Amino acid sequence: MYCFIKDMTVEIDNNIFNSFTNYLEKFLKELSKPGQSLDHYTKNRNAKPGKVRKDNVYGKYGELITSIGLSNFFNLSLPLPDFEIRKGRNKGWKADLNNNNIAIHVKTCPGTTYKNYGDYSWVFQNEDVIFKSGGKELCSLVYVEDIKLNYGIIKAVLPFNIICQYLKPMIRSEHKESKVAVYYEDLLKDKDKILEKLCEDIVV
Repeated sequence: MYCFIKDMTVEIDNNIFNSFTNYLEKFLKELSKPGQSLDHYTKNRNAKPGKVRKDNVYGKYGELITSIGLSNFFNLSLPLPDFEIRKGRNKGWKADLNNNNIAIHVKTCPGTTYKNYGDYSWVFQNEDVIFKSGGKELCSLVYVEDIKLNYGIIKAVLPFNIICQYLKPMIRSEHKESKVAVYYEDLLKDKDKILEKLCEDIVV
């Protein structure tokens, strides 16, 4: 099983990094067109356009970090990030990275979050379908200090049913009704217990 709670630093080759940046620019232009995800988030979730763009940029970079990191460390064959634009609510909760044997969701914590709150955290919408499914699909928790840097850190990869046990209300009061977060300090505190549980599940 490809699960861990530890720092996995992933460096991005300059050619891949440059190609990714070019794709990202096109992606953001499409995202801003009427009826696309940017419209949905600003109208239905009262999100600021700049925040939506930032979340998408860091999210895609987290996917790239996860794809390259897990492919290298575990000899997996994972695709690079998907730049297809989903309209409005069609984004949903689907795995960001798939091959025939594994599906991985990716969440990314930007450097500003860590600097502002003193811990790594990853945010989930209460409406995410996976909350209802109690899923055991994997989730990669990534830290990206700045998208201008050609590296990032995978802090953990865990099944979502484990992450669910550590979800807490958002620190910022305006998001408490719609979002929850998992905090790295909590995962580190219970690291041995979590990994022992994962081993028991594999044996069973």
